[in-house]
Amino acid sequence: MPHTILIADDDPHIREIICFALEKAGMKTV
Repeated sequence: MPHTILIADDDPHIREIICFALEKAGMKTV
């Protein structure tokens, strides 16, 4: 089961990049 991580940032582009990188590492982002 992957770890779930909450990403909180006011810049949608930064959120997208962080989510993409973490999901590639096998983690689930919210």
